Amino acid sequence: MKRASNKSVFIQVAVDRYVDKLFDYSVPLDMVDSVKIGMRVLIDFRRKKIYGLVISKSNTTDVPSNKIKPILSVDKEILFFDKNMLKLGIWISQYYCAPLGMVLKNIIPTQIRTLKKKFLNCEQEGEEKLDSYLPPVPHHLNKDQLDALNEILNTINNREYNTFLLYGVTGSGKTEVYLRSIEHAKAKGKQAIVIVPEISLTPQMIEIFETRFDDVAVFHSRLTPKKRRLYWLGMKRGKYNVVIGARSAVFAPFENLGLIIVDEEHERTYKQGEIPFYNARDVAVMRGKMSGACVVLGSATPSLESYSNCEKGKYKLLELPFRVDKKELPKVEIIDMNHEIKKSKGKNAVFSAFLLEEIEKRIKIGEQCILFLNRRGYSTFVCCKKCGFVMKCEHCSIALTFHKSFSALKCHRCDYSTNLPKVCPECKDGEMKKAGTGTEKVEKQLKKIFPEADIARMDTDITKKKGSYEEILGNFRRGKIDVLVGTQMIAKGLDISNVTLVGIIAADIALNLPDFRAGEYTFQLITQVSGRAGRGALKGNVILQTFSPELPVINFAAKQDYIAFYKVEKEFRMELKYPPQQRFINICFRGENEVELARFVQNYCMKLKVILSSAGAGFKGPIPSPIKKINRFYRWNMIVMTKNILSIASILNRCAFQDDSGRNQVVVDVDPLSLL
Repeated sequence: MKRASNKSVFIQVAVDRYVDKLFDYSVPLDMVDSVKIGMRVLIDFRRKKIYGLVISKSNTTDVPSNKIKPILSVDKEILFFDKNMLKLGIWISQYYCAPLGMVLKNIIPTQIRTLKKKFLNCEQEGEEKLDSYLPPVPHHLNKDQLDALNEILNTINNREYNTFLLYGVTGSGKTEVYLRSIEHAKAKGKQAIVIVPEISLTPQMIEIFETRFDDVAVFHSRLTPKKRRLYWLGMKRGKYNVVIGARSAVFAPFENLGLIIVDEEHERTYKQGEIPFYNARDVAVMRGKMSGACVVLGSATPSLESYSNCEKGKYKLLELPFRVDKKELPKVEIIDMNHEIKKSKGKNAVFSAFLLEEIEKRIKIGEQCILFLNRRGYSTFVCCKKCGFVMKCEHCSIALTFHKSFSALKCHRCDYSTNLPKVCPECKDGEMKKAGTGTEKVEKQLKKIFPEADIARMDTDITKKKGSYEEILGNFRRGKIDVLVGTQMIAKGLDISNVTLVGIIAADIALNLPDFRAGEYTFQLITQVSGRAGRGALKGNVILQTFSPELPVINFAAKQDYIAFYKVEKEFRMELKYPPQQRFINICFRGENEVELARFVQNYCMKLKVILSSAGAGFKGPIPSPIKKINRFYRWNMIVMTKNILSIASILNRCAFQDDSGRNQVVVDVDPLSLL
């Protein structure tokens, strides 16, 4: 029974702990008027003094009076979230089956939740700018751009929610539509959020946006704690009305939101890799709906889910079918590498003769090239020439990658590293052979073939050092680099007019993955990286090397024919009842003991299937994950299939996701982008 008192006031507090509940505290009389929902309070929690966030305030509580504790103090200087943001947090908690405290931990950065009062009045420092790059001058919009812009402006004028999918080929001028939409929103007294898929793209967008607006905040994980804190406070206080950032920018503390833009909406980096497993794109749509704001999802290769939502009438489709100024899309040549290997008698399986000829041409006439390979390192695996043994990670069930730059084998899942053995650890006799190709090998071989050329590499191994990405990109823009080799970091966002050739080293590399989205990822990567060529006055060419030239996805990507790809892929998904035909929830089980985990999974899933079957859910599994072990934990998956996520999520939220022994974990991933 709830206890009420005319004098007593109670609050519910969310804490930064992995607990799926709120905690009740009493408020001393002298603090009653100060405490508001969204504030931070100091509490005694399990014999420690910690901060919590106020979620609700009431005159009643279910907790016996002898067990309820008073709060110790309240920070009344700042509201950490308003009612709309709390509403969004509750939706994320319910939809993604995550504790509210863990959700708020993502919404409010650590630097803010642990803020000391002395920092509240600090001023923001200036941001470093990308050296020597001049953003493009605004151009006259073509008819397609004007039509798209007018649809967006009408929604902003009417102060109503609507989600648009801005589908435009690479180089079609989506960014200019974004800029003018923001200008209009600001003129109407509204604020705007711009989300980009990777931190590496943020500096470019900042340069472009800062030439048009003087109140741009930046928000991503590579900012120093001080800058992150000061930008957040500046947004909260109205100093900034535009924010550009990666995934977490969707939670910018704007209270007068009018526009949210999600660039490259198809990118999987928008999906959080830990609890809560939210997708920033979908959270942006929900935040727009709750705030009455316009949402624009932009892409040259939309996700099947988003394009399907247009067909269903949930989103409105806006199309930019041509490049600006009537520039031609790059011409794509497909090279069958099976023939190349036969011609070279297996000596060179990395570059086709045609690719090398075209690179040489560009170098001689002063044009620039991009070579794309979505594998970093020197050799992708090391094996014994005698017995075939493959060196694998001690903690993960994947092959180790050899990195020549620091002469070691490294796991790209858990960062485990070890030295390259001189003889096979298995048979104690065979010589170890380096096999497979990564960006490091491509760079080294190119430097050997073209010793006079300036060749550079861009991947996460190279860009770990602060400022290294900006330095490489700046040199490439200034023409100091002839050939840039890289992973997906260079597949999107680069707009360099002198790039006339793009070479795709292994176009079909992702198609071998046991993932139903492999075709979609392949199409998107090929199309995006191809779009880096011919963006200026010079025509562009793409050389696409593949061992599977007959596959439809390769040919659709070569033609940049998204619609044809979408129709074929959608039919394939419908036959198997895969997303977007149905929705998936991946229930992932983890444990360090393989036998014990398997037993737990079978027992657990037997019970769970009985509960969820009554709600009309279907199932795949449980089965061991394709990568069955990561970072010492063995993994199993069970896929729950449904057309109504919220109904299933509400049931899952009531289930006790824990192993009584405490040795096994159960993690729920709603709308998973990968099942590996």
